[in-house]
Amino acid sequence: MIRFSEPQEYIVTSTQPINLFLAGIGSGKTFIIGFISGFFIKYFPHVFGFIGANTHHQLTTSTLFRVRKVWKEIYGWVEDVDY
Repeated sequence: MIRFSEPQEYIVTSTQPINLFLAGIGSGKTFIIGFISGFFIKYFPHVFGFIGANTHHQLTTSTLFRVRKVWKEIYGWVEDVDY
């Protein structure tokens, strides 16, 4: 079972079209990106999505690294096999 903090749960369950999760280091922002993007990939596979970061370096070495880790832990997806 996944346990979310109160702010994380608010974002995950929000029905608003746009949300802002402004939080500090270690607050779970990238975990939420991985969880929500995985949900959309699983249930809406033909919809386009976007994951971004401030710089290409940050995107490739930090954000996507952690998103892929969440996809593996929660959805069991393995790189080069499932995506």
